[in-house]
Parts: sequence; C-alpha cells; structure tokens
Amino acid sequence: MKFRDIKTIQALFGKLSIRLYHQKVKSKEKHTYTKDPKTVADEFNQFFSSVGKSAADASIRLAEENNITVEETPLETVYMPSQDLFSFRTVTSEEVRRVIASLPLNKSPGPDVKINSRILKDCLPVILGPLTHIINCSITSHTFPTAWKEAEVIPIVKDGDHEVASNNRPISLLAIASKVCEKIVLEQFSSYLISKNLLSPHQSGNKKLHSTETLNIFSTDTMLEAMDKKELTALLLLDTNTSASNVKKVQSIQNFACKVVTKSR
Repeated sequence: MKFRDIKTIQALFGKLSIRLYHQKVKSKEKHTYTKDPKTVADEFNQFFSSVGKSAADASIRLAEENNITVEETPLETVYMPSQDLFSFRTVTSEEVRRVIASLPLNKSPGPDVKINSRILKDCLPVILGPLTHIINCSITSHTFPTAWKEAEVIPIVKDGDHEVASNNRPISLLAIASKVCEKIVLEQFSSYLISKNLLSPHQSGNKKLHSTETLNIFSTDTMLEAMDKKELTALLLLDTNTSASNVKKVQSIQNFACKVVTKSR
C-alpha cells in the first residue's frame, strides 16, 4: 500500500488527513535561495524586527490622510484592596516536575544545543533541583534569564515567493527550559484571572477550553438570533497582525496590568 497516494489516504482517514498530509509535505520542502545565506538572513531579520513599527507608522499616516485625530489614552491607575492584588510565588520541585512531565515529546527545541523535552525528562532526577532554583530566582528577582530570551527564528512560507520576507511568518524556537518557566508563570497568572473573573466571557484566544471554534459558534448563534428578531447584523473583522508591537495595544495591556499586578513576594 502506498501511503503517499492521495486517494489511499483519503479513503483511510478522510479529508482532514489530506490537509494534514499537504501541510506535512510542504513543511519538509527545502527552499533554495538565489542570494547567499547571510544576505537572506539580514533581509529577513530587518523585516521581522521592523514590521511592527512599520504597521504602526502606516496606521498613523492613514489617520492623518483622513483627518482623524488619534488621542493618546493615559494609563489609568486603579487601587485595589491588597488581598486582591496579584503576586507571583515561588514553586516547589514537584510543581516543576509536573510541568516538565506535561511537555509533549515533539516540542521543538531552541538554540540550546538541541536539548528537547525528551532529554529534559530523561535528565530530570539530576537537573530538577537546579532548574527549580533558577526558576524561583527568576520569580523573586523579576528577571527572565538572558539565555532563555534567545531564539532560533525559522521563516515559514505563507504564500508566494519564499525569498520575499513579507511572504513568510517567523517561528521563534526558544530553549525548552524557558518554556517550563513560562508555563509555571502562566498557570499562576491564569488562575488569578479566572478566580477574580477578570477575563471577558467573550474571549476565546489563550483561554482554557476555548478556541476559534467557540468564537465561531458564539458569533453564528448571535447572528442567527438577530435574524430571528428581524434585526440587522454587521460583522466587523479586525486584523491585529503584529498587534504586540502596536503602541495602542501595549498601552491597553499596561493599563490592565497596573490595575491588578504588584511585585512578587
């Protein structure tokens, strides 16, 4: 049986497997470049590092061309009872062990000499104590290790000519140990947000048991309900590409953080 035969795969696994098959084959394609690797790397690095600022500048120019006044929103300081403020706490070795055990074996390694999650799990009896100490030092000192910030950036072609930087999206592969620290911090902050009901009920991204499917179901149900009531429905879709680099978005995040976050203790 030839598993690379499209009809055979479709008969066995259906249309979903066909899509996954094409994605797998496409991801394994090795692209060739007409320029030397250093030139290509410099061009891609320049584009990826400046795309956020370019998008922000473009939005400002668009506002000026249409005589739209963009006002800076000052950060609002909201004082909350001390018992309601969030602070990180140090973790035990058992908590670190649980997080490492939950890491998938196919987690891509970063620039740390290709240390993947399998190696991390195999070395756990030896490294658990030191790794827990490093994570707790990061929490108490409010400092993320510099080495864990380094990433191996892999360009993935979206569409079109693969040599054009804008036709690619960057995937940053970080050190596997950094993902352990990241998950520990995320769990603490997520638990706090949920316990204080600070997450919007309409948020679907980065929320447990939610996804694009729950968003689509909610949107469809809302529109159908409006149709039953003979109401008009308008759907506004906003592309927040590179939103992390957008000043307005960062201000909103800072505003939210000022309300609920205090230093670790």
